[in-house]
Amino acid sequence: MKKLKIRICTFDIAKYGGIVKNVESRVQAFKEMGHDVDIIFLTYNKTIPINSYNKKIKDLEDGVWQDKQDYRSQAGGYTKSEITGYWRNSYYGWLLPPYTNRIPIFADNALELWHKALEDVDLVFWSFTPTKTKEAKGLNFWPKFFDLPERTKQVMAVHDGYFDIRNSWIRYLSEKITLLDCVHLSAYNCCDNFDIPRQLNFASRYIPDNLHLTTMSERPVDFFAAHVFKSMKKMEDLLSLTPHLNKGSSMWIGGSGIELYYMTTTDESKFKPKYTASLKTDPDCDPDEIGMSLWERAKKHGMEHMGFMSNEDVYMVQKNAKFSVDPSFSKHYAQYSNTHLNGFTIEAIINGSYPVLRDTRGLVEPKCEIEDIIHEELRAIYVPWDVTPKQFAGYLNEALKMKSEKYLEDIQHNFKLAQILFDPVINMKRVIDNSMSTKKLKRLSCGENSEVVIKQSEKIMTEFFGCDVPIDWS
Repeated sequence: MKKLKIRICTFDIAKYGGIVKNVESRVQAFKEMGHDVDIIFLTYNKTIPINSYNKKIKDLEDGVWQDKQDYRSQAGGYTKSEITGYWRNSYYGWLLPPYTNRIPIFADNALELWHKALEDVDLVFWSFTPTKTKEAKGLNFWPKFFDLPERTKQVMAVHDGYFDIRNSWIRYLSEKITLLDCVHLSAYNCCDNFDIPRQLNFASRYIPDNLHLTTMSERPVDFFAAHVFKSMKKMEDLLSLTPHLNKGSSMWIGGSGIELYYMTTTDESKFKPKYTASLKTDPDCDPDEIGMSLWERAKKHGMEHMGFMSNEDVYMVQKNAKFSVDPSFSKHYAQYSNTHLNGFTIEAIINGSYPVLRDTRGLVEPKCEIEDIIHEELRAIYVPWDVTPKQFAGYLNEALKMKSEKYLEDIQHNFKLAQILFDPVINMKRVIDNSMSTKKLKRLSCGENSEVVIKQSEKIMTEFFGCDVPIDWS
């Protein structure tokens, strides 16, 4: 195989979550295949203070950075990546060298720096276009960063089942983007709304040769969930169910995010009522606990918050947790899949922790008939999206009664499934093969620009970004 020069690039976003491990797996896979690979970010700045960057690196190397952080802060959890060589955080991404690997797009010479960084690059693997953030308002020149030589193939990773809504303007890059690489079924199906070839290429994770095989009884933590606290994740569902778990059961929760502040703030003007124990949030709530914050109520019943965790810490807990719980669901995603698969669940599978997911069938009417390999093949505890907290806890309490033989059989089945679906070398080879071969590219599924995408994308491109459309690539 020809050695390629590959750069994984993106416009900065606020938070990364499981995308960090996904990208690192890609980097490692490309390196194992013998390619030249690196990461480059385009950040919404005019300059990048080099002294501040150097000081942060020194504080991290001296081990004093973590001591400065509040337990709810996403700024903790930095570790040095053996794969990329950069310090990285699963919320903010990587600390990249200024001007070579992190380019300020508002600098006068930004495009010059960009083209120098991509000199002789064969494949650009994008993660994000500019989105509707305040930093990108009026950013009318952003398409120029996609205006690369024809020999440079450009692939866009699609991590989001909302991609057709949040990135509808990708349709204007159809001449530049070779294919959409979709990391889960929701992302793949929503991209049927674009006239760009796409492939389903599940989120990659490096998978050990052998499963960390331990019985359920050998795992001291009953239930574990580590997620970014945002509305779709439904972390409040875990808080609400905790009082209904069997006495003595352990519930560990990791992560941070804006919703955590709303759950824990003492400022009544910022606290959200939906995070209060009531008959609405929990119909089976103990009358004496009505009015308590869900957070304090869950702590009272034994929930432990691990704070913002590094990827390594998440892996360590998963190796010791019986069940890894993802309470998330959304009506939009339910159009495209029967359950949601994220990086946390993939990591649970490869660490031998039994997954707990939401079943979203029936959330969208009329009921969608969807071919969903994860829902059909993954052995998990599937909790209906509309259960009460007590009913949700009932599924978990029942799971603890699972026979040891079934537990071991199922986690071994899931591990073998992961080796087939999530192997990064196989998946990245597919990216290269399809993007570099016109013949293979033509075999991929390709949708049509939907009426909603056409209308919304033109409005956002002209009114928000201030771009002239259609884009003149001449």
